[in-house]
Amino acid sequence: MTVQIEALLATLNEELRLAKEDRATGASDLSLQSVVSLLQRADKSAKAGQSAIARELFDSAARQVSDSWSFRSTLSIEVLEFARRIESAPTKPPAL
Repeated sequence: MTVQIEALLATLNEELRLAKEDRATGASDLSLQSVVSLLQRADKSAKAGQSAIARELFDSAARQVSDSWSFRSTLSIEVLEFARRIESAPTKPPAL
């Protein structure tokens, strides 16, 4: 997952460097920065074994994208598909 999220974050940062009118996502700076932050926090939470928190953060990023980004954008689809894969991944049973 680490390689996938790093690649996704790199692509999001590339999109952020573009002028808003040149972005396929149509996302504002604030929206892109928010999604980057949510994904970074989710990744840290997942690495720390806090899968419930990570899933909530991935879900928040997906909602942000689905609410305000263009669905014609490949990057929008990539973020949504990544969040969906995380959501459907099996979780470890709680320790007893």
